[in-house]
Amino acid sequence: MQQKEKYKCNQEWVDELTKISNRGYTAGFAFSEEKINETNPEIKYIQTHEPAGTVLQYDPVKKMMLIGVRNHLAAGDEVELLLIDDTVQIDTRILIDANGKALKEANNDNQIYLLLEQEAPIGTVLRQKVK
Repeated sequence: MQQKEKYKCNQEWVDELTKISNRGYTAGFAFSEEKINETNPEIKYIQTHEPAGTVLQYDPVKKMMLIGVRNHLAAGDEVELLLIDDTVQIDTRILIDANGKALKEANNDNQIYLLLEQEAPIGTVLRQKVK
């Protein structure tokens, strides 16, 4: 990079990147003058969040979104909806199955409903805090 002094990385971008599975970040080849070796095998994966599911439908009358679950999810887990310009905390104290029955937990490939006041676009990703 010829003008590395003009490069700017917002801290909020770095904060978001550290939430997904990684083995640490460096400036890499972008700013390094020295050769960078392969990743150190001693470094373990780091993550604070993992995928929870995706929005399949949103019902504006009931103010509920249908979620395709992608990991184990228990009532009360910390879950965030990742919108284009915002991250919204989701109340998971009430998980509802397709028959309207309250659940204590859901697993991969289950479909559940979660309450949400604002519309959630189909395909929006939810992530949950790793326990």
